[in-house]
Amino acid sequence: KRAERWIEEQREKQRLEQEKQMLMLENEELKPKAKIAEQIANAKNLASVKKVGKNIGIGEKKFFEFLRAVGVFYKEGETNLPKQQYQNSEYFEVKITPKPDISGNVYNTYVTKVTGKGEIYLLNLVNKYGGAEKINSLKLKDIKGYVDSVKKNMKNLQLSVDKIS
Repeated sequence: KRAERWIEEQREKQRLEQEKQMLMLENEELKPKAKIAEQIANAKNLASVKKVGKNIGIGEKKFFEFLRAVGVFYKEGETNLPKQQYQNSEYFEVKITPKPDISGNVYNTYVTKVTGKGEIYLLNLVNKYGGAEKINSLKLKDIKGYVDSVKKNMKNLQLSVDKIS
């Protein structure tokens, strides 16, 4: 009985050592990616929303439709603007520039820029909803319905988890 327990302990030690080695290898593989993500998040330059969408792999119209559907942006007239909470989280900066028209009336124009921190947030958000490939596969008019169904499924899943807990 004692010998069996000793053998089992040795097997468990060996399994734990193998798991430790695998985790160390995985950690080494992820270090460069983490460094790149940190550099992007801390970058001082800003990117246009259109450029960030293209970098993720989604065209401008679908990307803005997606951002409105998930509740990050709203539309004011013809202008897409991030909701205040996302500006406060330092994901976006909105530049307001007064511009006169030919009659001399001055109007404000708004240009939204994405911070490095915002780029990472948006990439993770897109991935949460199935990735760029999934969003691109949808018709523009179907994006909101898709997002709503994913939100509903996530909410139902959370309710199931809460019942189990």
